[in-house]
Amino acid sequence: MDQFLINKWLNFYLRNTDVAGMDDKGKPIRRDWFEKHEGELKIVWGHDPKPEPFMKNNTINIDQGVVFGGKLTCYRYPEEQFVFVEALKNHSGKNDLDNPLYRCKAD
Repeated sequence: MDQFLINKWLNFYLRNTDVAGMDDKGKPIRRDWFEKHEGELKIVWGHDPKPEPFMKNNTINIDQGVVFGGKLTCYRYPEEQFVFVEALKNHSGKNDLDNPLYRCKAD
């Protein structure tokens, strides 16, 4: 893949470029771009904390919210294995609905 195609692809898939407006706190409302991903290119991504790795359409979210008291996740490729290190504490100071891991449990 040449650099032009890589840049074009990244521009399409970067989450901050695919938003549906802003919430009441001024944060972007991100669309679920991974729902439309097609092809063989595997995308490993984060910045959207979930309690467990999330896999959909050849994409893998490995953000398990270590800063929020979750865990640090490593994806081993080509073995396709996950390795986890549990957080020692919640470093964010967020223990309510501002903590994305708490919101996931509430849903």
